[in-house]
Amino acid sequence: MAFTVSDLGDFLKLLREHPEWRAEVRREVLGDELLALPDLVRENSEAIRDLQAIVRQNSVDIRDLREVVQEHGRTLERILDAISRLEASVQQLVTLTGQHTGDINEMKWARLATGRFGKRLRRLKVRTASDLELFEAADDAGIISEVEALAVRRLDLIVEGVEGRGADARPAMLAVEISASVEAGDVERAAMRAAVLRQVGYNAYPAVAGARMDARVRSIAEGSGVEVFLESEVLAG
Repeated sequence: MAFTVSDLGDFLKLLREHPEWRAEVRREVLGDELLALPDLVRENSEAIRDLQAIVRQNSVDIRDLREVVQEHGRTLERILDAISRLEASVQQLVTLTGQHTGDINEMKWARLATGRFGKRLRRLKVRTASDLELFEAADDAGIISEVEALAVRRLDLIVEGVEGRGADARPAMLAVEISASVEAGDVERAAMRAAVLRQVGYNAYPAVAGARMDARVRSIAEGSGVEVFLESEVLAG
């Protein structure tokens, strides 16, 4: 039989009088799933607290990891900076070594000039640009440009002597560019600098000297009228 409003009041009165019925009524009204909800909430609350603890720990770990990454980044920057300085130092050392080697090579050719150029010139003497009076006079008078004068002063070696014999003997000069490996640029510089010396009155010939040169550069030298002196050839001759 259905309950009426007055019946509901009687029912509530009966529940108050019989509190032991409330659990049964609650189970009937709410069902087992809703009744189990508080337990689920408590269990999930514990899981949520555990998850929050894990998240907090992960946050700490992430901060620590970020600091490690940042420190590694700073370390890497210091390493890269050190490598950059080292590369610069190595390049400077290579440059200085190259210059030192070049200076030694030039001194060797100057010291051994008589033996190495003796078949080309007799009464041979090594000169500097300041020894050449015609050149200095032309520079003072402005007959040659500052660029041309500086080019002659930068010659690696100037060798002066006599070419020919008897009635054919005459003063001559070699304007020599020296390099361990003779390149086309050495050939061009020798030709230009010898031309300046001829311009001021010397019987000057362009020449290159060194340990080696490839066939292409030798062809350029021969085509430009630049004499070639290689260590293997002058020592063998």
